[in-house]
Amino acid sequence: MDGRIAFRARSAVLVVLAAPWLCSGIASAEDSKEPAPAQDESTGEPNLVPPVLEEYIKADYPEEALAAGIEAAVLAEIDVDESGLVTDVRVKEPAGQGFDEAAVAAMSRFVFRPALLGQTPIAATVLYRYTFFLSEPSTASTGQAQAEPAAAHLLGRVETMESAPLPGAKVSVVRLSGQGEMPTAGCTGEPPPFSLTAQGAFEAAKLCPGTYSVDVVADGYKTYSTVEELNDGETREVLYRLELESSIYEAVVRGRKPPREVTRREISRREITRIPGTGGDALRAVQNMPGMARAAGISGALIVRGSSPGDSRYFFDELTTPLLYHFGGLTSIINSDLLERIDFFPGNYDVRYSGATGGIVEVTPRAPATDRFHAYLDLDLWDAGALVETPIGEHFSVAVSGRRSYIDLLLNAMVPDSGGGFSFVVAPRYYDYQLIADYHPSKKNNVRLFCYGSSDKLVFVTGEDVGENPNFSGRFNFGVQFHQLQLRYDHRFSKGVTNSLNVGSGIWLTDASFGPQMTLDWTTVPIMGRNELEIDVKKHATVRVGFDVEAYWNRYTFRAPDIFAVEGESFGDVTGKEDLIETTAKRWELRPGWYAQLELRPIEPLRLIAGVRVDYYTVINELGLDPRLVARWEIVPGTTLKGGLGLFHQYPGDSVETLGDFGNPNLELVSAVHYSLGAEQRLWENIEVGVEGFYKDLSNLVVSSQALVKGQPERYSNEGTGKVYGLEFLIKHRPTDRFFGWISYTLMRSKRVDHPGDAERLFDFDQTHILTIVASAVLGRGWEAGLRFRLASGNPDTPVVGSVYDADADIYMPVYGRVNSERLPMFHQLDLRVDKNWKLKHLKVVVYVDVQNIYNQKNPEGYDYQYDYSHRVYFRGLPLVPSLGLKLEY
Repeated sequence: MDGRIAFRARSAVLVVLAAPWLCSGIASAEDSKEPAPAQDESTGEPNLVPPVLEEYIKADYPEEALAAGIEAAVLAEIDVDESGLVTDVRVKEPAGQGFDEAAVAAMSRFVFRPALLGQTPIAATVLYRYTFFLSEPSTASTGQAQAEPAAAHLLGRVETMESAPLPGAKVSVVRLSGQGEMPTAGCTGEPPPFSLTAQGAFEAAKLCPGTYSVDVVADGYKTYSTVEELNDGETREVLYRLELESSIYEAVVRGRKPPREVTRREISRREITRIPGTGGDALRAVQNMPGMARAAGISGALIVRGSSPGDSRYFFDELTTPLLYHFGGLTSIINSDLLERIDFFPGNYDVRYSGATGGIVEVTPRAPATDRFHAYLDLDLWDAGALVETPIGEHFSVAVSGRRSYIDLLLNAMVPDSGGGFSFVVAPRYYDYQLIADYHPSKKNNVRLFCYGSSDKLVFVTGEDVGENPNFSGRFNFGVQFHQLQLRYDHRFSKGVTNSLNVGSGIWLTDASFGPQMTLDWTTVPIMGRNELEIDVKKHATVRVGFDVEAYWNRYTFRAPDIFAVEGESFGDVTGKEDLIETTAKRWELRPGWYAQLELRPIEPLRLIAGVRVDYYTVINELGLDPRLVARWEIVPGTTLKGGLGLFHQYPGDSVETLGDFGNPNLELVSAVHYSLGAEQRLWENIEVGVEGFYKDLSNLVVSSQALVKGQPERYSNEGTGKVYGLEFLIKHRPTDRFFGWISYTLMRSKRVDHPGDAERLFDFDQTHILTIVASAVLGRGWEAGLRFRLASGNPDTPVVGSVYDADADIYMPVYGRVNSERLPMFHQLDLRVDKNWKLKHLKVVVYVDVQNIYNQKNPEGYDYQYDYSHRVYFRGLPLVPSLGLKLEY
C-alpha cells in the first residue's frame, strides 16, 4: 500500500502543494528530518509546514477483491484539525468493490503531526492516495517462479509527548510470523534488545519480511507496544511517543478547545495522583487551587471564592452528582485512575452550567484502555481497591473498579466497649464502585455508559452526654448512599456540526438520627438529561445551543426541634426541650433550563463569548434569566488579557429550606453578579503565571427569620446580602516527564449582612491569606518525591461571652458575642509523598508513603468550652498522619 499526499492550509488564500512522498504503511520519513524554520529568512513571513503522517492504519483488504486478485487505489481528501486528528474524509476518485469504504475507515483513524503556520498549529486538508496491492503475486496465475524476498529495515525514534528524545529507552523487536517459507538473503529473524542513541534513534536492519512485535520500555513511562508488518525489501521509518505513567494520552493528543470561561483550571491525572497530602485522590487535589479556601479538619467542603459549600455544584460527565467525598473528605467517591481530567471554574463560568453562585467542578471520566487487558490492586491504611479494564473487540472497551474501607475493622479492634463511654455498632465504613463501557464504532460516533455508586455508614452508642447536654445521648446514626446510571452519545454530523446527548437516573438515600430528638429519612430519585448542539460557522464564529432538565422525586420524613440556623448562626443553644416539628411528605421538583451561546473570533487572538441562560424552578415558581459575557485577547503571543461579567441564580438553600412544614416555600432565588479581570503570561515553554481580580455582589441570601406571615412563622427569608472581592496569583510549571508544580496565593475578603440594618460581618469561612506550594519531581530509578505546603488565615469565630443556667434543662446556655468577631490562629502544614516503582516482566509494583503534617503542627480548629463556658481551650486538627500504600499493576 502506498499513498501520495498534497497539502492545502485552510487559513491560506493559495493552495500550497507539498512535494509528494511515499507512505508505505509507515510514519513518514519527514519525522526524522530537522523541523522547518518558523519563518522565511528572506521575507520574514511565517513558513507554512504541511502535516506529517505519524500513525498509519492498515486498511482491511475487501474479501471479494482479494479472492479475485484485484488491486485498486482510492484518492481522498483528509481534513486534519489543529491537534493532528482526522475530522473528515471525502473520496475524490472512488474505486468501488469495497475499496472506498475500507480506505475511508483506515484514513479516519490516521494521526498526523499538525500543520504549522510559523509555530502555530493550524487545520489543514491533505490529498492522500491509498493504494491496495497484493503482497504476494500468485505463481499459479503468472506461471513464473516467485522472486526471493529481500531483507527489510526498521528505523525509528522514541520521544516523549513533548517531542523530547528518550535515549534511556529500551527497544525489543520480536518476530511473530514470516512471509511464506522462502529463505531471505542476508536477513536475521529478530535482533537482540538494544538501547537508543543520544538522539533517541534506533535501527533494526536486515530483518526477514514478516510481522514483528515491538516493545519500548523506559523508566517513568508506560510501556509502548505495537505490531509492525515489514514487506519484502521495505525500509520503514517510525516515530514512537511514550506517555508518562498515570498521564492521559488522549487528553494530550486530542487537545482542548480554547477556554470559554474567564478562568478554567484543569488538573491532569499525573498531578492529581501525585500531590502530597491527598493520598493520590483526584477530587481532594482541587482544594489546592487558587480561590479555594481551606476547609476545617478533614472536611470535604469546597469553599470557592468566599461562598458557602452549598453554593458550588459538582458534575460527573456533565450530570449532577449528589456528593463528592466519603465521610467528609477522607477520600472521594470515584477511582482517580478512571478520570480523564478535572475542570475547576471558580467563577464566571459559561451558560452550560447553572444553579451555583460559587464555582463549578466538572469531572470527566476517561475511556477504558483499548490496547490490552489491564488490572491492578491498591492497598493502603484506609481501604483496598481494584481496577480491571480491557478492550472487547475493535470498537468496545470496558473498565470496572471497586473499593472498600476497613476503618471499621481497625476501630473496633482499637476502641473496645467501655460501658459508660461509647462503642460502635457499625464503625465508619464506606465502599464505592464504577463501571465504564465505551463503544466507538467510528470517528463520528461514540457511546459511553457510566454506572457508579457509593455507600457510607456509621452507627455508635454513647452512655455519656454529648457536649455536657443530658438531652443528647444514646444512639447516633449516619448513612448515605447513592447509585447512578448515565448514558452519553456523541455524534459528529459533519466537520463543523456536533451533538452531545447525556441522560441519567438513579437513587439517592440519606438516613440520619441524633439522639432521640432529630431524625431524617430522605429518598430522592433523580431524572436528568442534557443535549447540546455545536455549529462552527467558518472560522470566525461558533454557536452552541442546548437544554438540560433535572427532575427529582422526593420522599422524606423529618423530626427535629423548632429551631432554625443558617450560616453565621449556631445550634449551641439547643436544650432538648424545644417543640418538635414532624413532617412526612412526597413531592416532585422540576428544573428545566435552556441556553444559547455565540462565540465570535473577529481576529485570531480575540475571543468574545456571549450567552444567555433561562432556568425555571417549579417548587418556588421562580424563573432565572442569566446573561453572561466573557472576553479573552492574546495581545501578543504568550500574553492574554481576560475579563468577564455575568448573572448567576441559585436555588434558595437546600431542599429543607423550602419544605412547607419545615421551611418557607415562598423563598426567592439567590443571585450573584460576578465581575473578573485578569491576565495570563507564558514565561517559558512550560512555565506560566496568572493574576486575576474578582468581585461578587450577592443578594437574596437565605437567612433565618422570626417574623410571622399570615399567623405562621416565616422561619427563612431572602433578606441577606454580601460581597466578596480579592486577587488570585498563580505560577505553574506544567507537567513534564520530570517535574510539575505550582505556587498559588489568594488575597480575599468575604462579608455578609444578615438583615437590613444589621452590621456587616465576616463570612464563616473568610480567609484573608491562602498560600499553597506544590512540587513533585521524578528522581530516576523509579523514585518520585513531592512536597505540599499550605498556609491560610484561621476561620472567623463567634466568641462565647457568658452563660445562663437553665434549671429546667439542667444545662448552662451560652451567651454569644458579636458574630465572627474573633479569628482562629494561622494554619500551616507541610505534607510529603514518596513513590517507588519496580517494573517486572508483566507486573509493576508501586510502594508509596504519603505523610500529612510532617512537622506535627498543632493547628487550632475551634474551641472546646467548659460545661459552664467559664473556660475554653483549643481543639486541634489532625497530627502527623502517615499513610503507606502498595499498588500491584498488570
